[in-house]
Amino acid sequence: MIAKCRFKAKLEDDPDILPFVGIASETETLPLGNDRIHWQAQALADLQRTLNEAQNWAREVGTTHCQNLLAREAFLLRWPD
Repeated sequence: MIAKCRFKAKLEDDPDILPFVGIASETETLPLGNDRIHWQAQALADLQRTLNEAQNWAREVGTTHCQNLLAREAFLLRWPD
């Protein structure tokens, strides 16, 4: 969601947003969230290790940037003109 909203928020080059673009790009083929209901149980089971690794990687890449965004929350919530 963060990656999708970056242009409308005029934050496309923000150093705390760009890692989420990478995370979205690297995980777009994985069955995450509501997409999982369209997958067979065995296929999900077969991918579980990959899903766990992707989640751990995304957490490692994104945590500091997420904290930075939260610290800048008041500034970021002022919608640009």
